[in-house]
Amino acid sequence: MKEQSIVTTRTARYFTLGKLNENTKEVWIVLHGFAQLASNFIQKFEPFFNEDKFIVAPEALNRFYTKGHSGNVGATWLTKEARLDDIKDNNQYLDNLIAEFKIDRTRTKIVTLGFSQGVATLTRWLNVSEFKPDYLVLFAGEIAYELQTKPLPKYFATVKSYLVYGTKDPLLPSFAPDFLNELLAETDFETITFEGGHEINIEALRKIKL
Repeated sequence: MKEQSIVTTRTARYFTLGKLNENTKEVWIVLHGFAQLASNFIQKFEPFFNEDKFIVAPEALNRFYTKGHSGNVGATWLTKEARLDDIKDNNQYLDNLIAEFKIDRTRTKIVTLGFSQGVATLTRWLNVSEFKPDYLVLFAGEIAYELQTKPLPKYFATVKSYLVYGTKDPLLPSFAPDFLNELLAETDFETITFEGGHEINIEALRKIKL
């Protein structure tokens, strides 16, 4: 048996809140976690939204039934199968998406936020992409393990970063915030915690200073 592959075109969907125009002051690119859909994920940001913001939630390219062969559907950025191909496809997808918007960087701040599995996807992308946001939010997830080195890759050592998580998150051991605090200790970063679980918390988001 010989494994082979080809590059093919995929249709990727994303969801938005607001309109990108001359009045937009902040663009937020938010990446969902494992088994979530972007349509559900972006709704969690509705209480945080205002007319100054434009929020974009890309959806991972791989969808599946979360239980059995029917019912609820979730998406994942990658699995252990053909992992490197998925990483490359994710990076190209996100590059193509950000290019669609033609954001005026002179008057608009760009914030990238990854939640849970989305943190690893986000950091892998930013590590290789020419696109660099103004702020990086690591929400209840860890930097891609291959980037967890000292010194950090150059970009992550310079961007303003926020590590956000709930103190009652049952997945805390899997992304080890103490380790991430140590890893980021010499960079421009801030930790924000809230009393809650593995979830987007609006009050925590409002503590992010741009």
